[in-house]
Amino acid sequence: RDPIQAFFQGVPGRTSPHVEGFLEFLQSSDAILSLNLDQWKSFMQFSRDVDAGFSGFSDEDPWPSLFDEFVTWSKNQQSWKDKFPENKDA
Repeated sequence: RDPIQAFFQGVPGRTSPHVEGFLEFLQSSDAILSLNLDQWKSFMQFSRDVDAGFSGFSDEDPWPSLFDEFVTWSKNQQSWKDKFPENKDA
């Protein structure tokens, strides 16, 4: 997990609204020990295409399944529900 954190600490400008949440998601799972190249590359695209409220995301899109899990996990977090109450049932 340390290399994952180190990578995200070096994301230029850390402008993605998903960096902090994605790190928290990764740290919450004992099953995720590393990311493959597709997942690394997809995170940058995900960050450009999907906003903080996850509009622009569909589980029908060809994202790695890790991102489906991340969105589901995020939407179950109270902090997300508080920030996006209009989407709490999404």
